[in-house]
Amino acid sequence: MTKSVLDKLNMSSVKSLMDIILLSKAKSEAITGYDAISYLHENYGVMISAGTVYAHLYALERDGLISSKVDSKSRIFKITENGEKIFEDAKAKTIEVLKIFRDLEK
Repeated sequence: MTKSVLDKLNMSSVKSLMDIILLSKAKSEAITGYDAISYLHENYGVMISAGTVYAHLYALERDGLISSKVDSKSRIFKITENGEKIFEDAKAKTIEVLKIFRDLEK
């Protein structure tokens, strides 16, 4: 596979898992949108637009999985108790799906 194909697959994977990734980051520490964008770039090598990241953050907030407060000029997001429960369930299901790759190696 060429690098551009792998890059597209990586971008697609990160976008598909973005809610889980953002919940995971918000579970470890309170984050801003800028923190989320930087985290995705540094850890997954993708540049996701601010509009996409904020849309995911606001959707998670509407669903009660994260909450936010405005501190100075930044909106700071943190995971809620319900968000932690949903994250653990989603993580377990994602791990089950990813076992497909392990099973392919057998």
